[in-house]
Amino acid sequence: MASFWDPQSVESGKSMDIQETIRRWSGCQFCYAVADEVSTDVITMEVSSWPTLDSIGRPAFLPIPGLSSSSIEPDEKTVLLDVAAHDLSKKARMVFGIIQEGSPVQEGEVFGMAVVPNAWPEPERVVRGDAVGQLIPSPLYDVTSEAWELARVALLASATPPLNEEEVIAVLSEEPPGES
Repeated sequence: MASFWDPQSVESGKSMDIQETIRRWSGCQFCYAVADEVSTDVITMEVSSWPTLDSIGRPAFLPIPGLSSSSIEPDEKTVLLDVAAHDLSKKARMVFGIIQEGSPVQEGEVFGMAVVPNAWPEPERVVRGDAVGQLIPSPLYDVTSEAWELARVALLASATPPLNEEEVIAVLSEEPPGES
């Protein structure tokens, strides 16, 4: 079984329980979507598969399996999705088990969402009306705060060589400064 990024609430520490969320939406691809551009009419989202973690915990954003090849640019791991702003804002948001109805999507927000690959539109076509629910049957799982933390950790991990087991034990056994 793949190791998926399982967001922990920045406020409460509660886990999203990503394995259960992915199981709940079997038959769909669970995806990671960033609101890249937001206008009054259209929201452009950059979408990939939900991040997996390598053996040392670094995230990998892979292409969405099952999309037609016309939707995917060669050498790209994300695809763009244009959705009517009004219709996307009607979707319920789930924030660690709490439903929020009708919040407008803001640029930079990050969501988990179940996607039906064979409902994916042709490139540069805006998804509108009932087609939004057919493509994205799930609520929008808002993981914006947690995604910022993931990005910070990924940046630090890319700049730091992995520690071996002895180094990890030494770091974990050190007393924090000021606690002697």
